[in-house]
Amino acid sequence: MTAWRESMLADEIELEYGKGLPAHSRHPGTVGVYGSNGLVGFHDEGLLGGPGIVVGRKGTVGAVAYSADAFWPIDTTYYVVKKGDLNWRYLFHLLSSVGMTGLNSHSAVPGLNREDVYSIAVRIPPRRVQDQIASVLDFVSSAIELEGAALGTAEELLRATTAELLYRGLRSEPDKDTEIGRLPESWAVSRLDECAEVISTRMAYSQLEGRAPSAEPDAVKVLGIKVSDMNRPGNEVELMDAALEVDVDLEVAKRQCAAPGTIVFPKRGAAIATNKKRLTSTWTVFDPNVIGVRSRPGLDQRFLFHWFKRFDLR
Repeated sequence: MTAWRESMLADEIELEYGKGLPAHSRHPGTVGVYGSNGLVGFHDEGLLGGPGIVVGRKGTVGAVAYSADAFWPIDTTYYVVKKGDLNWRYLFHLLSSVGMTGLNSHSAVPGLNREDVYSIAVRIPPRRVQDQIASVLDFVSSAIELEGAALGTAEELLRATTAELLYRGLRSEPDKDTEIGRLPESWAVSRLDECAEVISTRMAYSQLEGRAPSAEPDAVKVLGIKVSDMNRPGNEVELMDAALEVDVDLEVAKRQCAAPGTIVFPKRGAAIATNKKRLTSTWTVFDPNVIGVRSRPGLDQRFLFHWFKRFDLR
């Protein structure tokens, strides 16, 4: 079996300039028009026959797009010309993996210099192996796309279901007009401060940070919560862990910390615009950029959480 060979991209491809095609010059058609960020429109004729690869030259520098059919790369892109018998799909995956997005030139207008691309070292397998690798990577890519589509559908279903349940209920009872729209007849309208309260924690984040872990048998885990902890893997709904975790006596936690199930979100600066809300899974202490909300008697805390997820902090 022929071994893999060491090579440079300069020996495998050439990058040629695309050709301008402004939107007002395009005619209705099915031929893909590609810019530096991928498909940007359609035209009735292609500049090139497919298959082909487009590389972002200006704007989204180094981004790679693939067209199986005829296509038109505009003047913010390069298109790829093969020098040898490379599998197009293998070449697409190879170019997607060599880090071209990090090759911005240092000029005032960022761009992709062809010589920088040509200087990238690569390893090229035999054609049969290229075909096999491309087939596997295409399969994985398709699975990811299907998973993403399914996730998007599920999220849309959740949004629609949440809207229906929060304002229509489960019993299909007659509704009535209220100041916030039509609601089930048996429901009441309240101000948020009548059914919930905003809380901080009596123990400061810095106090938890300097606290020695308790060795008492009733000690509980207390999380110190910052906005950054909302981004940790596994914390997408409930805050399961944090950078700061300390064992604290249960009675101290009850007096000075926020109880499990508290709704938390950012209260200062640009983080508010991220619109993140989370539930605490254990006792917590907030840093100064985080605030919490607890329901008052008569309002279920998780119902309040789902209402808050629809509430736009921005």
